[in-house]
Amino acid sequence: MSESASLSCGFQCNGSELLFCGVYIIDGDLTNTLSQGDHPLPIVASINDLSKIGKNDTIDYIVVYPGFKVEIYNDINYGSYSKTIDNTSNNYISIRRMTNANAAGSLKVFYRSTEIILNKISNDTEATIS
Repeated sequence: MSESASLSCGFQCNGSELLFCGVYIIDGDLTNTLSQGDHPLPIVASINDLSKIGKNDTIDYIVVYPGFKVEIYNDINYGSYSKTIDNTSNNYISIRRMTNANAAGSLKVFYRSTEIILNKISNDTEATIS
C-alpha cells in the first residue's frame, strides 16, 4: 500500500476513513442478480488475477462509488489495458455494463489518485512485517 493508505476497520486514504468498498463486480443480469445468487462482489484493492476469486473473465457489470476509479485489463497481471471507469469527481454511484462482457483478467482500484494495493492480492509479493 502507499504511504497515504492503510487498513483499519475500513480503509484510510489521505486521512479519510472509508467504511465501504468503492468497487463491486457483478456476474449476471442486474434484473435477476439477487434471485440467481450473482451478488455484487466487493473488490477492496487492485487484483492482478481475478481467477484468485473465481471471477476471471466473468464480469458483466462494474459498480464504482464516488471518489473511486477502476482500470480494467483483459489479461492477468494488468496486461492488455481495456478501459477506465473514473468516478473520482462525481457524487453518484456509477454502474457500467462491460461492453466486452466477461473479458477482464485484472483490475486496478484507486481512491482519488491513490492505488489501493494489498500484497498477494494486487501482486504476488508476500507481505512482510518488519
